[in-house]
Amino acid sequence: MADTASAAAWKISAGQATNLLAAPRSSIDLDNPRAGIEVWRDPTQPERVLGIDLDAGCGRIDAWCRGGDLTAVYEPTGGAPLRVTAMWRASPPWRDPHVAPAVWCREVVVSAQTPLQEAIPRIAVTADVAGGTAIPLEYRSGGLRNPEGTPARPQGFLVRCPAGTRLVFLIHPGDVQDIDTDMAAGRVRIRAPFFPAALEKGVLLRSRAVAAFGPADGDAIPPWAHALAEEFAGSPPVLTT
Repeated sequence: MADTASAAAWKISAGQATNLLAAPRSSIDLDNPRAGIEVWRDPTQPERVLGIDLDAGCGRIDAWCRGGDLTAVYEPTGGAPLRVTAMWRASPPWRDPHVAPAVWCREVVVSAQTPLQEAIPRIAVTADVAGGTAIPLEYRSGGLRNPEGTPARPQGFLVRCPAGTRLVFLIHPGDVQDIDTDMAAGRVRIRAPFFPAALEKGVLLRSRAVAAFGPADGDAIPPWAHALAEEFAGSPPVLTT
């Protein structure tokens, strides 16, 4: 198993990828993709965003970083054989650096392939953060909206976090299938399945999600969240991982 790194936004050492950008400190245990990015906004307990749940154990095949991107390749153990690639992006190329530059934002791009004629991938992106309320979100022209009632299929969530901050967790509008939330003991857990359809040999499935921490704006959806959602929703698909 080879780990390689270049002068980049990430540093890989002994299976740990540390982000080199500004605080808060964040890192990824490359052998535990389910934990995702551990963000140490609270020095006593990390928050975890953009985890990749493969519904099984997994073996890491490779990992490398290039620019703002950290890529790892996995093969789940048990079940249908798959090759899953996760690319965590510390500096999403679609993001306008002049829009709310203080907002902490990360994107993950997940792709899957199989050598079988057909397989059902069971993959989800997750988050586990401090908070007491998760408000469903839907895309609209110019940003986001909080729909009346509970939508059958929200496209993301706004989490009210401690210390006057908010987490925005969004699935790209072309990739949304379902999102489940669980709130208990001051934590909000989010799980969004990817790839519901059968995966065929020779076909590459790909989906994207974004997570961002930023300042609150009372009980309203913050302006930075609208801007971020509009950029993310309008971003072109990633052609390669």
